[in-house]
Amino acid sequence: MIRSVKSLAAVLVAAAAVAVLPGTAVAAAQHRDGPLVVFGDGNQFAGGDVFNAGGDNNVGSFDGDPTAGLPGVGLPGVNAGIVRIVTDSSVPYPGLTRVSQQGSGDYPERLFPNVIATVPIDGPSEVVYASSGGAGQVKIAATVTAGVADATCTSSGNLRCRIDYADPNRPVLISGAF
Repeated sequence: MIRSVKSLAAVLVAAAAVAVLPGTAVAAAQHRDGPLVVFGDGNQFAGGDVFNAGGDNNVGSFDGDPTAGLPGVGLPGVNAGIVRIVTDSSVPYPGLTRVSQQGSGDYPERLFPNVIATVPIDGPSEVVYASSGGAGQVKIAATVTAGVADATCTSSGNLRCRIDYADPNRPVLISGAF
């Protein structure tokens, strides 16, 4: 009998603790003194802007005015496109170094073997990468129309590049020359 009373008491204490948790969680979520950050796979809210954390995003939407952004300044605008650069394992070690860049894209300073780089652009852009010692170069030029980036590339020396037109994202593929 004493054993069943102790068991019943333990069950009641556990049930009371569980019953209090949802109230505490709701109270914490309604606290408005600071920013509320929620991580999940649904829409996210940041400073009045709504975005989907799983897509290609421009956080900071100029509070609903898509014409507020200036091309080449700050984040890409509403009609920005993405230039995708893919390197394979044959890219010479220690990778490629950006030697020049013009236009709206902020291209990575370095491209290592086996990487995928995504570069948002909202206007014409151009970048040149070189392999170690200047043994090869790749030049990528890109434009964007209605949110779709269109890139071209040329290569020399110990590097090769091509556009993968079979992929709907049309990435720039960079490899080493043999």
